[in-house]
Amino acid sequence: MKVRSSNFELLRIIAMLMIVLHHLMVHGVFKGFDTTEVSGNQALALIFAAGGKVGVGLFIMITGYFLANKLKTNIPALVSLWLQVFFYSVVIFLLLSNLKMIDAADPVIAISNVFPLIFNKYWFFTDYFLIMIIAPVINAGFSNFEKKK
Repeated sequence: MKVRSSNFELLRIIAMLMIVLHHLMVHGVFKGFDTTEVSGNQALALIFAAGGKVGVGLFIMITGYFLANKLKTNIPALVSLWLQVFFYSVVIFLLLSNLKMIDAADPVIAISNVFPLIFNKYWFFTDYFLIMIIAPVINAGFSNFEKKK
């Protein structure tokens, strides 16, 4: 049985909250708001919006910490991750095309939703997937260094 690290789980939750608040501020509530007259609420929204970058950085650092000693790629985890993103990408594409919110006849839109990794549809997924693949290679290189180097 794996022992969970509560401190990392809490940090992940905080990072997720920061990323959700960032998306809410940048793509939702204050999308395109006027920054010339900043009120208290808008200042708080700007702080929340900036937190998304910190949240992504935290996720990458946590991932790096757990991948630091891995010398082989976890293929089943990569396949599972890819299948999840593929499933949701296709389902959301079908839903939005049925609601006439996107043009399903556009081949670029259709193909990018069926192959989200290849077409970098979701930048974080693509970057995370590549990190998971190259981490063992980088770790193998580091393990060949001597302590002094």
